[in-house]
Amino acid sequence: MDIETLINTYGTYVYNYALKLSCHPSVAEDLTQETFIIAWQKISTLEDSNAIKAWLRKICFNNFLIRERKNKNHNELLYDDIQLLEKEGLLFRDTYPKPEDEVIVEEAIRELQNGCFLAMVRRLTLHQRIAFSLIDMFGLSLDEVSKIIDISKSATKGLLYRAHMNLDSFFHKHCNLLDVNNSCSCKAWIEFSKTRADLQKNSNKHKLISKLDYTESNYTFNNEIRGKINFLYKNMPDRKPSKEWYQEVINIVNERYVDKD
Repeated sequence: MDIETLINTYGTYVYNYALKLSCHPSVAEDLTQETFIIAWQKISTLEDSNAIKAWLRKICFNNFLIRERKNKNHNELLYDDIQLLEKEGLLFRDTYPKPEDEVIVEEAIRELQNGCFLAMVRRLTLHQRIAFSLIDMFGLSLDEVSKIIDISKSATKGLLYRAHMNLDSFFHKHCNLLDVNNSCSCKAWIEFSKTRADLQKNSNKHKLISKLDYTESNYTFNNEIRGKINFLYKNMPDRKPSKEWYQEVINIVNERYVDKD
């Protein structure tokens, strides 16, 4: 397999994995580029070609953690209390959306809706974000994610429970798609984005909270809210980098590592 085939085959897959982890498109592009550069350097170490997706995920995840440690300027990323997480894992509910929970979103606001979810997920703690993004948004199993972050399955459930509760507690009060009585409307945000001159004037009105903690709002589990939010994030479409991005990564790898004989 040459580098062009590798990137064209798995580029979108790795990019969306990186996007779910970082929740930021430009960071996801950087992580994906780094992943393929390292992968091509070590391609000879891949023993089972059928495991290439898991291999690429591992490289990408390691790059993501290195970036997080560097940005946070510390050597170790601490989990929440493991015993408490395992206890809260018993409260986890694997709720599936019912037909009446499905929220039909106009094409014009899908990108804005997706951006809103990515912005909120960034406000989870790091390990809540990893669990939520990889299980609920990317589709990995609890077993796979517990191995990736090296904690028990029950503790991983606890992280997922906290992530659900934090996101649900925010969206049930702010998302107009969930409740027409909520003040935030995606259509209003579209109009707001078209009038950049008003950005400063309205910045406080549209300011997002800096962190999510469902315990501060005394939020309790709500099946209806969970079902609607479940439908929204499970139907976020995959994104794909531009053709120029693909070619740039191929050129970088060719210049650095491909024999020019």
